[in-house]
Amino acid sequence: MSELTLCNHCKLHDIKRRARENGKLVVLRATSEKAFPLGQDVFVSPKGTEYSKRFQSKYRVAWFMELTDHCVC
Repeated sequence: MSELTLCNHCKLHDIKRRARENGKLVVLRATSEKAFPLGQDVFVSPKGTEYSKRFQSKYRVAWFMELTDHCVC
């Protein structure tokens, strides 16, 4: 990994911070088992959005192949 690149943990932390500042909700969802490669989709939607509509592509902001529980920058 480059010294100038953030790890996925830090990128997710940044996404959550910006969402909190804008009053939005961050949802992590595992990609479908039919999709390859497997990973985590990240959705940012307005609070109060219906559960089924939350997982539309317009709310998808990122995809992580692997997401660690700590910083690895």
